[in-house]
Amino acid sequence: MSAPHILEVSGVSLRFAGVRALDDVTFHAERGELLALIGPNGAGKTSVLNCISGVYHPREGSIVFEGRNLVGRRPYRIAAGGVARTFQNLGLFGTLDLMENLMLGRHIHMRSGVLAGSIWLGRARREEVLNRRRCAEFVELLDLGAFTGRPVGLLPYGIQKRIEIGRALAAEPRLLLLDEPVAGMTGEEQEQTSDLLRRIRLEMDLTIILVEHHMNLVLEVADRLVAMNFGKVISSGRPEEVSVHPEVVKAYLGSAKSEVGGRPVLAPPDALEG
Repeated sequence: MSAPHILEVSGVSLRFAGVRALDDVTFHAERGELLALIGPNGAGKTSVLNCISGVYHPREGSIVFEGRNLVGRRPYRIAAGGVARTFQNLGLFGTLDLMENLMLGRHIHMRSGVLAGSIWLGRARREEVLNRRRCAEFVELLDLGAFTGRPVGLLPYGIQKRIEIGRALAAEPRLLLLDEPVAGMTGEEQEQTSDLLRRIRLEMDLTIILVEHHMNLVLEVADRLVAMNFGKVISSGRPEEVSVHPEVVKAYLGSAKSEVGGRPVLAPPDALEG
């Protein structure tokens, strides 16, 4: 008998002022896989991540993570339950250094109160030392050692995006949600991020849900794709299947289809931006 899915999204619908942002969205994620949500701008991909992480509360459907329904739970409780995420826009504290930003991701593992932390004695001191040691391991994993000790706001954009991933990893989640992690990066930085995602999966045994427009990266790293358009799932399956699905091609390209051997295919990555 196969193990249950780590995440089950079933019949999720979401409305804003009468506008249906998500319409009966249903998919699942297997434990340990990298699942990519693809689709043009406005397809509903980020709304799905917002529902999973508790930013939005859908009125219909269920989102079950490791047997617990997340719908209606507060974001901090979902984070404490093993779900971490990044956002499209950087949310780092620019005046803090690398280690201080990573330590913010460790707060769910720390039990000392404000008073104990302010005097930094006993349990608070031990927690600080242990969690800094753990963050140092993430610095090594993400190859960020050359950037310690400087305000992160002064670091290159691609490095800041990597630190954003590191802060999410510092929470040690079992489900990691990545919202456009290579947006705005150079080609070289995108390749480095692709390698980084492979390393994270290998060393941390994570389940990852990735929202990304760069199809080169998606097709390289994803085990399965879920394609969306106008808030609906239009196709799901292996990358080589979804990438040639007629509805997916139409969603990206409209009537300007590309064909190889008589089969429609997605355009080169540069044509999918925006």
